[in-house]
Amino acid sequence: MIEFDYIALDSFGENQEGRLEAENFLEASKILKARKWIIRSLDEAQYEVSIFTYLNPMTYFLRSRDFEVAFAQLSTLMSSGVNLSSALKTMSAISLKQAGRTLWKEVYSQVQTGKSLSESLKSHPQIKKSLFANLIKIGEETGELDHLLMTIAVGMERNRIIKSKILTALLYPMFVFIIALIAAGVAVFYLIPKLKVMIAAMGRDLHPATQALIDFADFLQRYSIHFLLLILILAITLISTYLNKNGRVFLDRMTLRVPVIGNMFRVYFSAEFARNFALLIGSGVKLTESLQHCTATIWNTYLKNVLKRARNNIINGAPLTETLSCRYAFSPLLISMVSVGEKTGSIDNLLEDQAKYHYEILDKYINQFSALISFVMILLVAGTIAFVFAAILLTYFS
Repeated sequence: MIEFDYIALDSFGENQEGRLEAENFLEASKILKARKWIIRSLDEAQYEVSIFTYLNPMTYFLRSRDFEVAFAQLSTLMSSGVNLSSALKTMSAISLKQAGRTLWKEVYSQVQTGKSLSESLKSHPQIKKSLFANLIKIGEETGELDHLLMTIAVGMERNRIIKSKILTALLYPMFVFIIALIAAGVAVFYLIPKLKVMIAAMGRDLHPATQALIDFADFLQRYSIHFLLLILILAITLISTYLNKNGRVFLDRMTLRVPVIGNMFRVYFSAEFARNFALLIGSGVKLTESLQHCTATIWNTYLKNVLKRARNNIINGAPLTETLSCRYAFSPLLISMVSVGEKTGSIDNLLEDQAKYHYEILDKYINQFSALISFVMILLVAGTIAFVFAAILLTYFS
C-alpha cells in the first residue's frame, strides 16, 4: 500500500485535506471519487524532515539501536497487511536518520529488481557480519518474516539493555577511581607540601599519623615519574597483547577467570549463546551452521575457539556437550541442558528456557556487582578522606 496526500472539495463545497492508503494513484483517485469529492490535488505522501536532522552528524551513521527500531517497525507494517515492497518504501520515508532513509531506499530498489530482503541487507556491514541476514532468509523461506523480524528486534533490545547495564556497572568504579586519583594528586602535590610548611612554622612535633601521611606524599613525589612510566609500559604491553592473536585469546580467557566479573561475563555469553542457538535450531538451521553463526556473534575469542572446536567435533561425529564442557567457558547448567536436549531432541526449547533463566541471573549479578562496587568505592574514598583529615587535625590538637 502507498500513502497519498489529497486536497478535495466535498459535496457541500467544503475543502478537505488528508492522507489515504491505496495500491496506486488510480486506486486513490477512485476512492475519492466514490465519496463524490472533486479532486484538487493528489500526490504521494511526503514526510517532513527537520533541517536540524541534516545538521546532526550522527544522522549519517547507523547504530545497532537504529536497526532494532527499524526491524520492529518493518515487522509491524507487515503484520498489519502491508506487503514487503510498500513497507520498505514507507521505511525509506519515515526513518529519522539520513543514513536510514538511504539504506531502505537502496533495499527497496534491490527488492524491486527481484532480490530478496536478506540478500539486499547483506550489503550493509553491520548486517553482513551478524546472523540477522540468515534469520531474515529463514523468515522469507518459511513465510514468517514479520514474526522473525520482531524476534530479532526484541533480541537486539534485550542485548542492548544488558550491555548497557554491564558497561554502567564497570564504568562507575572507573569514574570514581579517576576522581579519587585527581583528588589524591591535588592533596599530594599541593595541599600536603603547604601543610609541611605550616607545621614547621608552628614548631610542633608531628603525630605518627601525620608523619606517615607526609612520608607517603614524599614517596609519591619522588617516584611519580617512575610510576607514570610503569603505567605507560603496562598499557603498551596490554594493548600489544590484545592486538596479537594468541595474546587476545589469553586475555579473553583470563577475563572469564576473574572472580566476580568473569562469572558475570560467563553468564552473559551463556545467555547469548543459548538464545541465538535456540533461535537458529528452532528455525530449521542445521546444527553445524547454527554453531558457525553463533561463533560470529561472540566477541570473546576464547569462546569463539570453543565453538569452532565444537563444530569440527560434531562434523567428526562427537557430541556437542563434550566440546562445550571446557573449564571457565559456558555455565555448567547450560552444558547440562545441552546434554539433555541432545538426548531428547528438544534442544531448542530447553535452550530458549535457559536463555531466559540466564538473563534473569545476569540481571541479579549486575545489580549485586553494582551495589558491591558502590559500597567498596565509597568506603575507600571516605576512608582516605577521613585519614587525611585525621592526620592533619591530630597534629594541631595533640
